[in-house]
Amino acid sequence: MSSLLSRLTSRPKILGAILISTALIWIGVTTVLIPPSVPGGASAPRPGFMAPAFELPDQEGSIRSLAEFRGSPVIVNFWASWCSPCKAEMPALERVQKRHPDIMFLAVNVTSQDDQAAALQFLANNGITLQVLFDTQGLASQKYQINGLPTTFFLDSDGIIQDFVIGGPLSETELESHLEALIKGNER
Repeated sequence: MSSLLSRLTSRPKILGAILISTALIWIGVTTVLIPPSVPGGASAPRPGFMAPAFELPDQEGSIRSLAEFRGSPVIVNFWASWCSPCKAEMPALERVQKRHPDIMFLAVNVTSQDDQAAALQFLANNGITLQVLFDTQGLASQKYQINGLPTTFFLDSDGIIQDFVIGGPLSETELESHLEALIKGNER
């Protein structure tokens, strides 16, 4: 055993290759055998799968459910008032929503990491009229595995995730491109 160790340590390239190979095999095995999940065992949201359900309060305190918007495409945008890219893309979301009234835009404020008063102030100061929901306990953010803001999901009329974008700000052109693909998918 010691002669094997001395040969490996005397040849760093061989040792490096063995370590890299072992790491790649481990990554491959865990990727295939252990699907991404959220607490509770549900699969991570990804294209082709049903969007995780949620019920959240809106600006008036009424509880709104994602399921109530089934039947038309839905854009779910997770954001926070302290997030510069979120604030930068909000006017684009607003303008695109006005051009596509048949598509529901849900701006889900990650209130568990934000201040609801600051979020409401931002919306008022910028004339944002999107449907805003408040994820006060972080449950929707957890279900959608939100690791960066903004994060935007594009759902078809059946509630199936067609695409998602982590980061931003998304431009109007980028949003329109995603919507075009979403609308074409719904026409089938």
